[in-house]
Amino acid sequence: MKISVFHHHIVEAAKQVGCTEEEILKKIKEVGIAAVELDRDDILNLDKLLELLKRNEFSVSSIYGFYDFSETEDLEN
Repeated sequence: MKISVFHHHIVEAAKQVGCTEEEILKKIKEVGIAAVELDRDDILNLDKLLELLKRNEFSVSSIYGFYDFSETEDLEN
């Protein structure tokens, strides 16, 4: 079974503890977490993020996004 964590939580943990995201990834890898969940809106530098995850042997379990369908009348697009 794969266990994942929100990438946003990794970023916040690194800020709060005062270390890098890579250091947090190494710590959570030690406890058996193997994947991250990404918010579509937080993917700003895809190449950098994928390299970080690959280097630390993490996979992406899901990419989620939030939509407000009430903002558009044309739901075909």
